[in-house]
This record gives sequence, structure tokens and C-alpha cells, in this order.
Amino acid sequence: MFRLNLLLISLSLIVIGCDDNPMSVNQVYDFDVVIENNQVDNNGYYHLELESDFQTLQKLTAYTDNPTIQRVYWDADKTYQYDYNGVTFDVDIINHASYTNDDGEAFTMFGPHPNVVGDTVNVICYYNDEYEYFKTINIILE
Repeated sequence: MFRLNLLLISLSLIVIGCDDNPMSVNQVYDFDVVIENNQVDNNGYYHLELESDFQTLQKLTAYTDNPTIQRVYWDADKTYQYDYNGVTFDVDIINHASYTNDDGEAFTMFGPHPNVVGDTVNVICYYNDEYEYFKTINIILE
């Protein structure tokens, strides 16, 4: 009987304690991705003019109003091939992960090579909190 009373008292304290701290409501945050110093055309595509002799580096930025630091993942649907000493390598054209800073910005570098001129690249950016945040941008390489 003593154990039962002790259990009931303990449960009562837990329930009373929980009443003072109601569960927070899940919040959905804004999420967007842009190319620095570049505008979207009427069809929703970015255009990036590539260097003719070497890799073009371009900073991409993801924005969220989520106040906690998030690990942000990046992917692109294209690679370029690089020959070195007779061996061909597929090289990614984007860095695959970054973190948001105190302002909710995450950065990555996008680096296509001139041999992909004329392609359109789909860049996917996402992070997971209580929800999955997902954004795709399209870049025409000129």
C-alpha cells in the first residue's frame, strides 16, 4: 500500500509539473535558396556564365528563420569528368553540407567546369527539423 501511495504521489508531481510547462506547438519556418548576385528569369531559372578555361565558383545561400542552428544538405544532379594521368574521375560541382549561422544563413560553393556549358543543373537544398525543408533551384550554365 505504501508503494502504491508513493507511486501516486510521484505521478501527481509529474503531472502537476507538466501543467506548468505546456508542450510547444510545432512551428513551420521559412526556407529559401538563392544564388548571390543573380536573378531568376521569367521561367524560374538562374543563368550562370561560366569561365572558358577553368572552374567557375559561385556562392549559394540558403535562408531560414529557424532560430536553431541547422545542418543543411546540398546536392546537384550533374558532375563533370576530369582526366588526370589517364584516369577519368567524376567530380561533384557542389559542396554537400553546411550549417546555418546566427542569422539563419547557410552557404555552399557551386563550381561547374566549362565542359558542362549548355546544361541545366538542378540544385537541391534541404534540412530536417520537426519537418523536412526542401528547396530546388535550376541553373542554366552558359
